[in-house]
Amino acid sequence: MTEAAIWIANLLTGTAASIVATLAVAVIGLLLLSGRVDVSRTMRVVLGCFVIFGAGVIAAGLTDLASGASDRSAQVATLPPPPAYVPPDTDAGGYDPYAGAAVPDRSSAEERWLQD
Repeated sequence: MTEAAIWIANLLTGTAASIVATLAVAVIGLLLLSGRVDVSRTMRVVLGCFVIFGAGVIAAGLTDLASGASDRSAQVATLPPPPAYVPPDTDAGGYDPYAGAAVPDRSSAEERWLQD
């Protein structure tokens, strides 16, 4: 019995279901933009996709809620502190890759042209 339930769950949330849901949202979006479908129908399709693909998370949340595991402070992992601030190296040897003009200097070419 559990193998059948797992097979159905994999079928409803697998690759083929993802492709079908993506196509459904794309088609209903195009129909909405062309004015052939109302917004409530579109929202129902999108909400249905969220419910189908989020069913595992929804079921786990309801199971935790029913079992009385409402103490979330014990389940939340503490994050490590951020690394210490290291100031950037300001002595780069005087090298500045952006120094100078961004356009080549044409004054010498113009002077040669004027002299001719």
